[in-house]
Amino acid sequence: ASAWTNLGTIRTTCGKLDAAKECFEKSLAHAPTDNEPAHRNLGAALTYQGHFQDALRHTAQAIQINPHSAEAHRNHATLMLLHEDFEQGWDEYEWRIQCKDFNLPEYLYPRYAGGSLCRKSLLLHAEQGLGDSIHFIRYAQLAKHAGARVFFHCPPALRKLFGHLSFIDQIIPMSSKTPECDFYLPLMSAPHIFQTRLETIPSDTPYIIPDPKLIEQWKNWLSQQPGRLKVGIVWQGNPDHPADWQRSLPFRVLDGLAHPDVTFIPLQLGHGREQLSDETALNIADPGEQLDHDSGAFMDTAAIISQLDLVIGSDTAVIHLAGALRVTTWVALSVAPDWRWMLNRDDSPWYPSMKLFRQNRRGNWSDVIQAMGKLLESVEPHDL
Repeated sequence: ASAWTNLGTIRTTCGKLDAAKECFEKSLAHAPTDNEPAHRNLGAALTYQGHFQDALRHTAQAIQINPHSAEAHRNHATLMLLHEDFEQGWDEYEWRIQCKDFNLPEYLYPRYAGGSLCRKSLLLHAEQGLGDSIHFIRYAQLAKHAGARVFFHCPPALRKLFGHLSFIDQIIPMSSKTPECDFYLPLMSAPHIFQTRLETIPSDTPYIIPDPKLIEQWKNWLSQQPGRLKVGIVWQGNPDHPADWQRSLPFRVLDGLAHPDVTFIPLQLGHGREQLSDETALNIADPGEQLDHDSGAFMDTAAIISQLDLVIGSDTAVIHLAGALRVTTWVALSVAPDWRWMLNRDDSPWYPSMKLFRQNRRGNWSDVIQAMGKLLESVEPHDL
């Protein structure tokens, strides 16, 4: 049973979901009772396939077998949040901290569990990806409004981007020693602590402001590029993300957006950028690999995004940056998107300037790009 579960887990990681499902079913046939790992991982594979009710059934069975399975509770949380059940979802999401793949720094002061923050100091610490920090740094503003002195413990890559934020008193790179504080709080526990519900999502944007000098530099560069619209594109997320095979686009599918009067600005850095060498029907104006090289992570990217008519892309940190800048953003989502995008809606309560385009069936991006391309044909700059 364990061997079949392990093989199924590997196949899930490779995106071979039908084969993975078969493995988990064989595991359950060998050990039909008390087989929490098989139920949990089968639920995860079914979630990736978009079979959410079946996924929920197996995830619930895993929790019933082992109520202390942090991974099963985390999987259950994502299903709850996908379905906009924030009350139960945030509560269940706290189990992620007990998962084996979660690394929480050790602090000598207590974790914030609610109550007055007036004249208190609160250390928020980043977790998971850079896009997650861009998304949830808005909660530092809620802590500041509650009277706290706010510190942010984060990867060095975010230091310059967040350096101007008035609601953060001090940014501390992960490699540096933290000051004495009254409390600490994992950043993605903030929605739970502040009791966020769908109708109370803190959605005021923009909350990131680019460097004025860089804005002027990239504004001048963009003015020299042709086209009725200047559209930023990004297609590849962090390849280390466990579901990157599901969320990222191959660059070639963006050819469906081609229009003779639209110029596309690649915002892709690092992995995935090599695909720019492929033949394309798009009119490309490439800012080059120097983007963010000298200015710091996301700094040029934020400045150039602020001057674009539109940003189009897959679920990446750049998409979160565009939303935080309140630039019109179109996001291509798989049938089983990350929980923050929820289901059956084409808007994002987190980012008022976003429009969501969803796959009709797993692996098929053509319908998504076709819908974007059709809308792009009729859009004028003043419409965005």
